[in-house]
Amino acid sequence: MESSLLDMDHLAALDADLLGTILRAAHSIKGGSGTFGFGKVSEFCQSLEAFVDRIKSKEIDINQSIINTLLESVYCTREMLLAEKDNRDYDANHVAAIQARLKDILSGQENPAP
Repeated sequence: MESSLLDMDHLAALDADLLGTILRAAHSIKGGSGTFGFGKVSEFCQSLEAFVDRIKSKEIDINQSIINTLLESVYCTREMLLAEKDNRDYDANHVAAIQARLKDILSGQENPAP
């Protein structure tokens, strides 16, 4: 997911293949997390998946702010999974802030600057 976002960062236009890769990765992480009982990870990835799906359907315009939000989402997902693996806490406030940002953008309450 991260490498696809970094590849997208250098493109001038929306790349449907890269978005498809990101969407499948979020979907797989969501499903796997649910299977192993990592409910918070699954819930976070559900928000991420919905967000990427809206970008792919061109309901949300891709720009640097959106890419940065997605990269931060990948970071949060990684941290949550590592915390689950190591049986430790993660920064729940940071995860909640990113999840709220995703939901705000989805609902049109936040209009990310180009």
